[in-house]
Amino acid sequence: MGVMLYYYTTVYDSIVKGMASGACIKLPCGNFYFILKGLRNCRRNFSWQPYAHMSVALYRKYRPRRFSDIIGQEATTLILKNAAATGRIAHAYLFCGSRGTGKTTAARILAKAVNCLTRLGDVRLFEPETLRAERSEVFDPKVSDRRDSVLRDESFAGVGEPCNDCLACVQIDEGRTLDVVEIDAASNRGIDEIRNLKEAAVVMPSFLGRKVFIVDEAHALTKDAANALLKLLEEPPLHAMFILATTEPDKLPLTVVSRTQRFDFKRLRSSHIVEKLKKIAAAEAISITDEALRLVSLAAEGSLRDAESFLEQVASFGYALIDGAAIEEALGRVNIAKLKALVDAVLKKDAKGIMAHLRRLDEETSNIAALHKDLMRYVRRLLAIAISPEAAAVYGQSFSDDELRWFREQAEGADIRFLTKLLKALLDAQPHIHFSSFPIVPLEVALIETITQSDSSL
Repeated sequence: MGVMLYYYTTVYDSIVKGMASGACIKLPCGNFYFILKGLRNCRRNFSWQPYAHMSVALYRKYRPRRFSDIIGQEATTLILKNAAATGRIAHAYLFCGSRGTGKTTAARILAKAVNCLTRLGDVRLFEPETLRAERSEVFDPKVSDRRDSVLRDESFAGVGEPCNDCLACVQIDEGRTLDVVEIDAASNRGIDEIRNLKEAAVVMPSFLGRKVFIVDEAHALTKDAANALLKLLEEPPLHAMFILATTEPDKLPLTVVSRTQRFDFKRLRSSHIVEKLKKIAAAEAISITDEALRLVSLAAEGSLRDAESFLEQVASFGYALIDGAAIEEALGRVNIAKLKALVDAVLKKDAKGIMAHLRRLDEETSNIAALHKDLMRYVRRLLAIAISPEAAAVYGQSFSDDELRWFREQAEGADIRFLTKLLKALLDAQPHIHFSSFPIVPLEVALIETITQSDSSL
């Protein structure tokens, strides 16, 4: 409807302009002009927004737009920013790391940085205004002054960041440019797709200075497809740049890796995730406690995208205040206090207490695999503090003062050999928990076996 409405009202505008110029216009029927006029009035009061009712996910809404906005990857972003500032851009990059660490985001920002018209001082930055001035045959001194100032100003080019305001940056952000191509290698993994990629790479960019190909999940490429990509990565066209992103770099052939500049994206620290979630919660008017934010960051396991998705999921529950109990109910996670109580029973070798705690946790959470992972992480940190009390400072930003005090108190009276045996038992139980129809049973067996075996077996 919106397209038809726009078409007919455009016809009406042409008719009105023709009448104003004195041109003779033949109408097919007497009422046609008034029908178009009614459509024109309808268009003024009609807002065609088919996606207005749809919301954007938080991880997309708050996606970083500059290198300085990427958190937890300071070394990588510094190198990429300096490369853009000095013009030392490579023809191929390999971004490795676990999910939600910023690989695809960094690739898009790099694509903007190398094509930013403000950095390049390109007159096409103001092309729409120039075209409008030419059509109206009126010289606009403001446009000329702005274009000249951009060409003379070289300070911004040394920053290495995209401006996010020029035509190139806006088109890349909105996904409207044909010169930045994102390819999902998981669904385009064959040699035919790589052949199409090679043919597209030869074609000059339509608007931007460089054509950027972002190949996500690059490890999914078949062996033949990876071999077909070798020659293109070794000697690509001067106007083309390739960015491969993968969570499993070991699956890529070494011949492919050697033709790229490799950057490893680290898992984000809990403190970095909590800091970002606080900003998002403040911007979205979400009331959430610090304890809940820590639980969300621990559940995300170093992935900012997962943490933002968890926050959005919990916010949809409609809590007036999101606390630790709300996170447990929504995500099935267990707070530190309950893990401490379970570990206390294990250290005391209290089989009855262990079974009681596990039964209660089994009733409260539906994700036993997550409970096992949280327990294993807890015991690992406890073992680290028992071996070296200074290790508590490493976890200072992930836990509150009371929680760190619990760790120190438990570590003081714990036997290092017993904790090592407990951690090994939890590691051995992990595959059984994932594939068992009753995942709580392998966890029960692991804990009971650990406390019932004689000390001589330690």
